[in-house]
Amino acid sequence: MTTALLTISALYGLIMGSFLNVVAVRDGDRHSILVGRSQCPHCKHVLHWYELIPLLSFVFQRARCRKCKKAISWRYPLVELVTAALTAFLIWFGVVQNGSWILGVGLVLTFYIFQVVSMIDIDSMEIPLEYAVGAGVLGAIVNIWSQHLTVRDTLLGVVVGAGVIAFVLYGWKLAFKQDGMGVGDIWLAGALGAAVGYPLILITIGLASIVGAIFGSIALLSKRASLNSAIPFGPYLCIGALLALLWGQHILQWYILYP
Repeated sequence: MTTALLTISALYGLIMGSFLNVVAVRDGDRHSILVGRSQCPHCKHVLHWYELIPLLSFVFQRARCRKCKKAISWRYPLVELVTAALTAFLIWFGVVQNGSWILGVGLVLTFYIFQVVSMIDIDSMEIPLEYAVGAGVLGAIVNIWSQHLTVRDTLLGVVVGAGVIAFVLYGWKLAFKQDGMGVGDIWLAGALGAAVGYPLILITIGLASIVGAIFGSIALLSKRASLNSAIPFGPYLCIGALLALLWGQHILQWYILYP
């Protein structure tokens, strides 16, 4: 039963990954997702349904447009695979681990929005506040409705998440006379606080910093970035939130046992 559920969830995630890619790209281009069909970014060839099958179209077309033969970005299958894994994990967390369909499905929808926020942040170094706030409101409703979190822990998650990032942002600016983060990161941290609650939002920020430092070091060593390069922190906050859902309670128990 569990295997079948997670398999179906992953397949659904593949389909949604393709859709979320479109949402992020069209938001960056300021195009509505309700108007027009998907097309090749190089030759503007309008894609047929069989060119839009998640993963399979990419493989069968050998990662190239059927019309102009230009390479298709690896971003598309990567996002589809990430979304498949994200969907399966959140359904496992909500339905299997906590016994709540409301929590599982609600968190899936919430983190789909966070995923779009992350992709836009990577592309433009900006966090769309309407998406971040919408995800936070949805996450809060889901957690309280499913009784996974209390109203207190949800609100504390928002305040602590936004407060910690605001403290870091303005503290850095005061000390070094330059911006270290964007204001959008404050809103995103608050929204993630609504999704994971308190005290997991503290674990989220800590893990996000660790993951960001690891990827930043890799980028520096591979010379893909310099010490002055701007790095989007939004994706790392979202990764930190997922890791907090997975391991946060274990980390807290470890800290309590070994202060």
